[in-house]
Amino acid sequence: AEQAGTFAVPDHPEQVIRGDLNLVKVRESDQSRLAGVPFLLTSLTTGESHLLVTDENGQANTAASYTPHTHATNANDAALNRDGTVDEAKLDPHAGIWFGSATPDDNHGALIYDKYRLEELRCSANEGLELITLPSIAITRDGYEFDVGTLDNQPESSMYIRTTARDASDG
Repeated sequence: AEQAGTFAVPDHPEQVIRGDLNLVKVRESDQSRLAGVPFLLTSLTTGESHLLVTDENGQANTAASYTPHTHATNANDAALNRDGTVDEAKLDPHAGIWFGSATPDDNHGALIYDKYRLEELRCSANEGLELITLPSIAITRDGYEFDVGTLDNQPESSMYIRTTARDASDG
């Protein structure tokens, strides 16, 4: 007697691990929050990059609860010129951000499982201040929002000592 086996394809594919990040941008001298500051967020694996912009409170957050991914998805990318300069008139701090080829989904994080570089780009709000680059931010847990913290700009001409502390378990 012969037996025939069947396989049922799952109705929904496995969900990729996705997370978010948030930050606050301030001027070091007086802790005033800096609005309209663009950051280039780049996947270290794929090279995909998108612009993230601080809002009127100097805050940037990729979570859909803050700014829906589906609202003007990655619209800020159009503000980045080929020479690396930014057209500030095209920046929208309320535009959503989304990484990967999947359709943006406000029920999941904007960033896929990966390591990212976060680079502050020059604009009028940070004129005369040193730009900050974080070389590696890891998104490793599904649904987790990574708090980058407060990024404060030092004047370009000032001398200072910087210390970086890292959590031993996740860097």
